[in-house]
Amino acid sequence: MKYQSTVLLLLFLFLSCNNSESNENISEFQESEVSKKNIELKLHDRITLSVPDSVVIAAPNYTFEMDRNGERMAFFDVMTYRFLIFDKDGKFLHSLGRDGRGPEEFMMVYSYAFDEKGNFIVYDDGLKMLKIFDDTYQIQNSISIKNDEYYFASHKLFAEDGFILTGILETKFAGPSRKDEVWKSRIVSQLTYDGAGGEVFGIYDPYLKQIVPSTYRPVLFMGDEMLYTSHSNSYRIQVFNLDSKKREHYFGYRSENFGHLEEEIDPREPLETRFRKGFEESSTRMIHADDDYVYHYFINGTEQWLEAKDLSALKNHLVVYDKLNRQFIGEIVLPHRLSYARDNRFYLLENEDPDQFTIGIYEVVINS
Repeated sequence: MKYQSTVLLLLFLFLSCNNSESNENISEFQESEVSKKNIELKLHDRITLSVPDSVVIAAPNYTFEMDRNGERMAFFDVMTYRFLIFDKDGKFLHSLGRDGRGPEEFMMVYSYAFDEKGNFIVYDDGLKMLKIFDDTYQIQNSISIKNDEYYFASHKLFAEDGFILTGILETKFAGPSRKDEVWKSRIVSQLTYDGAGGEVFGIYDPYLKQIVPSTYRPVLFMGDEMLYTSHSNSYRIQVFNLDSKKREHYFGYRSENFGHLEEEIDPREPLETRFRKGFEESSTRMIHADDDYVYHYFINGTEQWLEAKDLSALKNHLVVYDKLNRQFIGEIVLPHRLSYARDNRFYLLENEDPDQFTIGIYEVVINS
C-alpha cells in the first residue's frame, strides 16, 4: 500500500509539473506596450549583380546569405541548381553545384549559411544531407541526416564554433492527425559538423493552438548568444538563451495588418479559392535583431498578386520593437521584398529581372 501511494504521488507531481510548464509557456507571454515612433527608410547603396558571358543568371532565389565579413553574397539559382557567389559590390566570384546526387550537386536546397571561418554549409532536403565546403568552395564533408526523431523544418540555419543550428519539427507531432499538438514540438536542433549531437531545445509557440494556421514553419535568428524564434503564421517572438537553452522573453504585438485564417483551407477547393482565403493569413518571413531593435518582417497577399502572379505585388511589412524593453515601436510598409538583413542594413530586392538583378541597401531610421 505504501509503495502504491508513493507511485501515485510521483505520478501526480509529474503531471503537475507538466501542466505547470504548459501553463507557464502561455502565461509568460507579454503583449508589448505601444511606444510609437516615426520610422523611415534611408537608401545607402544599390547593388546590381554582374556575371561574365560564360555564366547565366536564370532564376536566383530572392533571399541570400552573406559571409561574416560582409564580403561575399551567396544566391541559389533554383533553375540551374547552382550557387552564385558575388562580392559585396555584385561582382561575380564563383559558381558551385548543379542538379544531381554527387558531392558538389544538389537536388532540393533548403537552407545554407557561412560560418565564422568562411566555410559554406548547405542542407539539401532532397538528399537529406548536409554538405560542408571550405572558403575556396572545396567539399570537405557530406553528412547524411537520417533521424527518426525530427525533420529539418526551417529555411534558415546558423553555423558557428563547429555547431549547426536549425529549426525542426519533431516527427511525433507531424502529420494532419497531430496538428492540434504541433505546438508541443521542440523547435531547434544543434548538431556538430559531423552530424553528431542533435541536442534539441526550445518549444513551438503555444499561440499556434489558439489559431488556425496553414503551416507551422519555424523562423529563426541567432545573435548575441540569443536565439529569436517565431513561425510563418505568428506575430509573437520567443527569445532563448543559447547557453542555458531557457526561454528568457516571449512577446509581441499584433498590428492591424497582421492577419490569421478564420477557417481551415480545404486542399480540395480550387486553387484560386485557396489563394483568396490565404489572403487572410499573413506570412512571417524573417526575424532580425541589431544592437537596439528587434525586427519582424511579414508579407500579405493582394488581388494584384493573384491576378498577375507578380511577387512584387505582395505587401511587405516591417515591425520594429525596442530590444531592451520589447516595446512596439511601429510598423512600416517596405517598397520591396526583404532579401537579407545585417545589423541595421536591410537588403531589398528592387529588380528581380535576371539581367538587372538589383538590390537596394537601406537603413531603418527611428525618430522619437
